[in-house]
Amino acid sequence: MWCPLSNRDIEDSFDEFVDGYTFPNEDFGGDFRQARKALDVQLQNYNRMVLDARIEMIRRWLAAEFGLHLGVFRGYGLYNYKDHAPLYAYNDTNRQELGCLYVGGNEGTVFIQINGKGCQHVFSGTSPEHLHKWFTHIGVVKLARLDLCVDDFDGVFTVEHAYSDFKNDAFYRGRGRRIDSKKGYKYTIGDEESLKIGSRKSLLYWRIYNKALELGLDLIWNRSEAELKDVSVDILLDIRGYFTGLCDYAAQLNPAEPRKINPFRPSLSDTRKALSSFDSEVKWLRTQCSKSSLPFCMFWAATWTYLSKP
Repeated sequence: MWCPLSNRDIEDSFDEFVDGYTFPNEDFGGDFRQARKALDVQLQNYNRMVLDARIEMIRRWLAAEFGLHLGVFRGYGLYNYKDHAPLYAYNDTNRQELGCLYVGGNEGTVFIQINGKGCQHVFSGTSPEHLHKWFTHIGVVKLARLDLCVDDFDGVFTVEHAYSDFKNDAFYRGRGRRIDSKKGYKYTIGDEESLKIGSRKSLLYWRIYNKALELGLDLIWNRSEAELKDVSVDILLDIRGYFTGLCDYAAQLNPAEPRKINPFRPSLSDTRKALSSFDSEVKWLRTQCSKSSLPFCMFWAATWTYLSKP
């Protein structure tokens, strides 16, 4: 059974169901309470069938577009939803959980949560642009949370380098209040190398840390991670550009045509032009400077750019 395609179809189907029911029904000898109880049972069955039909549609959609298999519902919910089921990859004998689907309640919505490995699996078979088409088709205009990161395996963008850039105001987004230079960050060096900027509840939260040290690996691996909240789905059309447009620090990590995230006008034509010269300098340094001198050159270029701004 498939659920109706529109709310109007649902209302018409429900009206037809109610009109065909005699209340109180003579089958119950005129007992009002028994007839009301029977009607409630039928209403529950009707709502259950509609929910089952919608879940079946979601199941096929997840399989066809994202290669995700919906597992068995676990009988309890989270995040104000009544139930949830795990998501797996097709042909995965290990049954590694890649995310969850939450259904029931919460104004008739569903909640699809995909972890890091799940995202890697999804994007191995589709593109951000294709995902954007689906989101706009079903009316999704914002992403509640999106994590973006850039890895450095050359020892250029270290935690110490990020801390120096923070002191030079490289994490300011160009609008709104600046992050408190005394209380708005947490800098740790030693057994843990990390720099956390902002708040987990804010629209943008930065975490720069030594990934190799965290995993106990004998190599160079630094990660710069940006946690975005309530961003437009249009970010999927140009992830590199939007990441570059976050701030000056992001621009040197991922040179691209900058795009500014503006919640009041999320147009793709709203670009930042102030970083164009900085991007060209970074590209030149990456190609011309040696590995040993690159960290110093990058720091010098960044400091020069900040000091030369009007």
